[in-house]
Amino acid sequence: MMHGCEQQFTEEDVKKFGSEEIFKKYVRFQLNINVDLDSTLRWCPRIGCLNYVKKPSRFAKVATCACGQQVCMRCGAVAHGNVRCANVGDDHFIAFAR
Repeated sequence: MMHGCEQQFTEEDVKKFGSEEIFKKYVRFQLNINVDLDSTLRWCPRIGCLNYVKKPSRFAKVATCACGQQVCMRCGAVAHGNVRCANVGDDHFIAFAR
């Protein structure tokens, strides 16, 4: 909500007064916010995949997307086994860890 504005559009407002395209964008934007704010959810890192995964249990470190991609539930990257999240993307460290 912007400073000074005391009203907020509801989903029904957007659906009623906006175009179908605006409503679809609104729904997608709300989904993005909800996934980003929920620590049990992560976006699938596979290029072209628009899905998200839910942590399957309290202590799970990996979840599998509907597309088959395994996702690290700590950092959101492709699951990386025993490589620490901070070292993901460090090709030299990953080669050493294997």
